[in-house]
Amino acid sequence: MGLRSLRFYGNCFNLYNFRLSDLRTDRWEPVLNYRPEIDGLRAVAVVSVVLFHAGLPVFAGGFVGVDIFFVISGYLITGIIMAEVAEGRFSILRFYERRIRRIMPALMLVLLACLPFAWAWMRSDQLTDFSRSLVAVVFFASNILFWRDSGYFDTDTAEKPLLHTWSLAVEEQFYLFFPLIVLVLWRLAPRRLFPLTVAGLLVSLALSEWASRAMPDANFYLLPTRAWELLAGSLCAIWLAKGPRRGNAPLALAGLVLITVPVFLYDETTRFPGLSAVPVVLGTALIVLFAREETGAARLLALRPMVGIGLISYSAYLWHQPLFAFARIRSIGEPAPAIMAALVIASFVLAWASWRWVEMPFRRGSASLLPRRPGLFGAAALASVAVLGIGLAGYLSQGFPDRMKLSPLKERYFATAAHSPKRDCHQRSGVFDPDKVCEFLDQPAKIAVLGNSHAVELAYALAQELQVRGLGGVKQLSFSGCPPVYETGNFSSPCARWVQDVLAYIAADPTVTQVVVSYRITSALRTNGGEEAQRVAEALRRILADLGRTKKVIYVMQAPELPAPIAKIIQFAPDKAATLPGPTMAAWTERRRGFDELVLPWIGQYGFLNTPRLFCDAQSCVAGRDGVSYYFDDDHMSVEGARLVARALLPLLEQETPSPTAKSRPPEQNQTVAAHQARRGADRAAPLPD
Repeated sequence: MGLRSLRFYGNCFNLYNFRLSDLRTDRWEPVLNYRPEIDGLRAVAVVSVVLFHAGLPVFAGGFVGVDIFFVISGYLITGIIMAEVAEGRFSILRFYERRIRRIMPALMLVLLACLPFAWAWMRSDQLTDFSRSLVAVVFFASNILFWRDSGYFDTDTAEKPLLHTWSLAVEEQFYLFFPLIVLVLWRLAPRRLFPLTVAGLLVSLALSEWASRAMPDANFYLLPTRAWELLAGSLCAIWLAKGPRRGNAPLALAGLVLITVPVFLYDETTRFPGLSAVPVVLGTALIVLFAREETGAARLLALRPMVGIGLISYSAYLWHQPLFAFARIRSIGEPAPAIMAALVIASFVLAWASWRWVEMPFRRGSASLLPRRPGLFGAAALASVAVLGIGLAGYLSQGFPDRMKLSPLKERYFATAAHSPKRDCHQRSGVFDPDKVCEFLDQPAKIAVLGNSHAVELAYALAQELQVRGLGGVKQLSFSGCPPVYETGNFSSPCARWVQDVLAYIAADPTVTQVVVSYRITSALRTNGGEEAQRVAEALRRILADLGRTKKVIYVMQAPELPAPIAKIIQFAPDKAATLPGPTMAAWTERRRGFDELVLPWIGQYGFLNTPRLFCDAQSCVAGRDGVSYYFDDDHMSVEGARLVARALLPLLEQETPSPTAKSRPPEQNQTVAAHQARRGADRAAPLPD
């Protein structure tokens, strides 16, 4: 093993003298010959992705299956291009003909199958988004669309039937440029192919690692931060082009371990991709390079069930997400495990059928359907135009809202499930800009509302209530997606920098005498847990302590998180529902356990509004009442919900400033006054001027 490894690393240096002209057909067998272990590798990838999307907790890292696919794709496509270029028979038209035969038939079938379910089951807003994704699929730009839509307030991604097409878009964008790059290098600098590919990989990896902190959504979806995974496969093809390689059982086994372990150890909190994707990419490359039929890893991957799943992996990848998404659209909360298990099986049954009767008939060479290139290109163009037309019609009509007739009560619920019209005041950059701070009303702002997105509607509603009473203005200081962070924890540095700048800004403003703080802290405490949860709680304590040195501070707890987005709750509610159901008190108590253990013991040192008391009784919470929605998604209050909280907050703003060193009073004392004020039903505040 040691001698082989040394020989391998020594030969890496020889690749700098490698020429494409060195390629000969007899030396190209490692890439072009069929390798069943590659199909087995596809099986590992697709099963991981499908079970991850099915919601199995043990497969929480199954999203890494997409990275396995990327490496395989880079390897195969590069191998084919290099072989044909070396033999002088490479054709761009032939290359894209193969891509159309491989990608389009099954993809168009799945899109067609989605249409009746989207029409029958989707709300207008959902159908509008689905229609946009149809347009994006036609142009292989899904990754760009979902990146642009992946902000903090995006709808539940699990209910997007075409979400998974983002990876197809990444691959096709890569294929748009890479063949041309190979051709240029072939003519101008054939010796530079390997070093330039290595350089491209390292640049893309470095960009991905940086973006994993600074731009996580772009990092996940876009080609520049994913290209290194495809280029890793390309390097495998270039290396194997020198000639057949002997297998290496230990390295192949190490590769299998590297791709398997992250499937079970990673989860949604993993910063990905970037360096965290290196084990999966490296493991896939080791299998491609060293898993030969004499190795145990290759024999395992070449088992008939593995190869069979690998052969239908593309169709399985296409089918699973629409099945899961439509099931979730039709359910309040997650569908039952039995339903998801049945859909997993259905994904592979449909995959086999579409592979057998759709994929293969288009890939049989001269005996395939539409064997002539003009006919194939024409059919692909016609199908694309049809999908494009359907997508544009759905988008321009805003989801054909007349499809579903709503009762007047439900229409009022939908109409009030609205966020603040002043959302442009909400900052999304870690650089605090004092000139972009929104001040509501023309009067001097004596109150600042500080927090993440959960402070936005509260600031607007509070300003409305103060306007009616002539009590001064409000400053909104909110930054999307940041939990409390005070130069500590593993959160992105923009959050910490923004918080420090805002604290200094508030302290330097003598007009502001009171600060209302509101975060969705239960999510941060629950997601991170352990020592990290303690850091979050400590960060909140230090933020309030800093503010409390010069200002009166009131902490407003978030509203209870709903079991589903409010639009779905309204959709499934009875036509004459007097209330909209929220979480049970038992469920909410469990979700706020971290807050009760780490924050509640000391929060009474400051003003404290226990918001859930406004929405809940001893058994359950409500998401709306009498045609008024209290939320605009599954956790953010609507303007109407925030108005309820703002009215309860007014008595606390009028009280004497509590001393942070004074003995803590029970939170219920504050809440008694708040609940009484909420029940008074103060008159509606006039809307704020634009």
